[in-house]
This record gives sequence, C-alpha cells and structure tokens, in this order.
Amino acid sequence: MDNLLIKLKYEIIPNIIVVKKWKELKIPIKVSTNKIYAWIHWTIRNEIANRYHKLTKEDCSEYNTLEGKVDLKMDFYFRTRYLDSSNCSFMWKMIEDSLVKNWLLTDDTNKYVWKFQCESIVIDKKERAKIEKDYVRVYIYKNS
Repeated sequence: MDNLLIKLKYEIIPNIIVVKKWKELKIPIKVSTNKIYAWIHWTIRNEIANRYHKLTKEDCSEYNTLEGKVDLKMDFYFRTRYLDSSNCSFMWKMIEDSLVKNWLLTDDTNKYVWKFQCESIVIDKKERAKIEKDYVRVYIYKNS
C-alpha cells in the first residue's frame, strides 16, 4: 500500500460539523510544498526565499537555537482580502525554512517540528483598515 491515506469524519448537523465515521480517501498524487516550490523558476524561488530569510534573520537574531521537539503555529493577518488558511501554506513553508536557515530551529523534519498549525485570521473590515501591512505571528511551543 504505497498511497498515503487521509482520514476524514463528518456528520452534518444544522450549522455544525461533527466527527462521526471514518472515510479513507486515497491521495491521487503525493505532492509536497517543496515540490511545488521547485517548479518555480530558480531566480524567482531565490528572490522569495531571500526575502523571507532576511526578515527572519532580523526578527530572530536575539534568540538561541531551540533544541528538541517543537510545535509551530502561524497566524496570518491580511490588510485586504484574506487568504484561506490552506492558501497560506507556501508562506508557512518559507517562514519555517527561514527559521532553520537562521538557526532558530535545528531542522524542519518531524523529528524536530512535531506539529504545525496555520490559520488565516478573519477580522472585520474596520479592523483590517488599521493594519499597515500583511503580517504573520509565529508561535513556537516546546513539545514535551
């Protein structure tokens, strides 16, 4: 069995989705974010990576490398139309890679990054107008 399986459970109740029964879906093509990133022309890829690495270096220079397992959570805030949480995955990966490159994380394998959560925070238009630029809040928790 070489196909990765995703397990989903749904029970529809008016206005609520509740877990009820497992349904296994075979993934037709296993594609990682790294693979999608590799499809981008190398000049564009380097420009994107360098921008994230530079920002992370500036923001994380005061911290030491975290040892052991960690959980990462990133909350994305957008000034204009927000993205779905799943559409933030590329930025999430760029930030995670930057945390490794700038020595805040030892590595981004599941030996070190145990869990991750990505959320696009929905805020009303009045509050969004107060945001000067799109930003992300990164939370790193020690996984015991």
